[in-house]
Amino acid sequence: MTFPVETKDPQQGRIRIAKAVQSAASHHAAFYAYMTVGSAHRIIISGRCPDITISGKNIDRHLFDHDYFSMKAKAIDFLNQMMRDSGQATSDGAFEAVSTLLTCAV
Repeated sequence: MTFPVETKDPQQGRIRIAKAVQSAASHHAAFYAYMTVGSAHRIIISGRCPDITISGKNIDRHLFDHDYFSMKAKAIDFLNQMMRDSGQATSDGAFEAVSTLLTCAV
């Protein structure tokens, strides 16, 4: 499973997923950020990530996929729109979108 909390406490896992779904449904940027993470997972799980380079202890993955880049571009576009609005720039949805996009970069 992706989230370890799901195996430790199934109820907490369901609560966590429900919160993510609710946030993604109410904020376009968060929705597309989650879609970006899903696209990245799909690329790696399907084995379509042939350019994995291992140097010492670091593993660098470069994802080249149309779905991944289009979801990421849409998330960033909606996030830029949120940043232009002072009321939305510091909202939970903006923070969630940024933190979710960061998970793809790590």
